[in-house]
Formats: sequence, structure tokens, C-alpha cells
Amino acid sequence: MFWACTGSWTALSKLFEGCAGGGGRFDPAMLTYFVQYWSSDNTKPLDNLKLHYGSSFLYPVCTMGAHVSEASPMVPFETKAAIAMCGTFGYELDATKLKKKEIRACKKMSGLYHKYYDLNFFGDYYRLANPFEQVNLVAWECVAKDKSEALVTVITVNLTVNGPQEYIKCKGLEPDKYYRVEGGTGSLTASGMALMHAGLPIPREIPEYTAFIYHLVEI
Repeated sequence: MFWACTGSWTALSKLFEGCAGGGGRFDPAMLTYFVQYWSSDNTKPLDNLKLHYGSSFLYPVCTMGAHVSEASPMVPFETKAAIAMCGTFGYELDATKLKKKEIRACKKMSGLYHKYYDLNFFGDYYRLANPFEQVNLVAWECVAKDKSEALVTVITVNLTVNGPQEYIKCKGLEPDKYYRVEGGTGSLTASGMALMHAGLPIPREIPEYTAFIYHLVEI
């Protein structure tokens, strides 16, 4: 088995991780001793959408252990990695069995994780779609403290070809400022007001369980 945590806490000489023990020991007070928690032994990515959503009401993203594993082979590798980015991010699998395209995905997603590390871990976290209620997609957002940039992650779950156009409404942006949005199938420029009230259009006719990561930068 290969396990690698791509995150780092440079202030600590050693990294200790607490274990939730099925949720029974996921205790905020224990963060005095452990900087992160292993949220669950269930590493199925679609289940983790609910685990992360529920945990985020009390725990920041930087404390939630999340890995890419061999579970749920029907879910694309990059989608698994996008979900794991809503946590400490790492790989928990046999690297000798990875296909070439999966190795390329490892490099790509690890690079994105490091690129957006500060924004993901220290920005303001917003839940954009409830996985317990929303049947078509799940989404969350991290916004820089000065609102100059944001990272929006969208996981499509059950989009239908003939269904309505889906939009994800952002939160926490400056309504009067304009943002360049990169990701998805292209780029666009829109005001914070438009992004928060009209929302980001999600591409249609896409493979099931596709992930989109949108980077919003103030212009």
C-alpha cells in the first residue's frame, strides 16, 4: 500500500493524526493534541461528500483527513482527488497498479492542491449545495479573507441530459467587484453580484461524477 499526505505543517516536527473511531472520538478538544482527524474508514468518495459536509459545521477543512483510494472505481480519479481536496488530501492506494493517466492525474491534482493550499485551508468556507438534499450536484467554496479570490468545487452526481440548466450560486464575494472565473470548460468574467445571485453555469451533457474546480480572481 502507498500512502502519502501532500499537506504539511512546517511548525511541527512530527505530525500526529487522531482517529474518529466511527465518529466516537471525533472530539474538538482532542485538536489540542492532534492537528487533524481521520474522519472515517469509509473512503468512498460519494460518501465523503456527506462526511465532509457534516464535519464542516464544526471542524475546519485543515483538520479533516481525506484520501484518494481504490474505492468506487466508477468515480473518475480526478473527481476523487477533487473531493479529497476538501480535507488534508492524500493517496491511499497501491501505486504500482496505477494507470498512466492516473499517474498524470496524481501530478495534476497534487499540483492544484499545493497551488491553492492557503486559499483552501485558511479561506472562509461556504457550503453551496447540501448533499443530503441536492440530488444533481454538490458544491463548496473557499474565499480569501480579503475576498480577492475564491475556489469553487462542484461534483456532479446525477445530471440528466434533458434536465434544466444547473447553476451554483457563490457566496462571500464583493458584489461590486468583477472576477475572472477560470475552470470548467472555459473562462468568463462576471461581477460578484452576478456570481452570487445568478450563479456559475454548470456544463451539461458531461460524464457522470465529473468534477469542476473554478478559480475566481478579482480584476
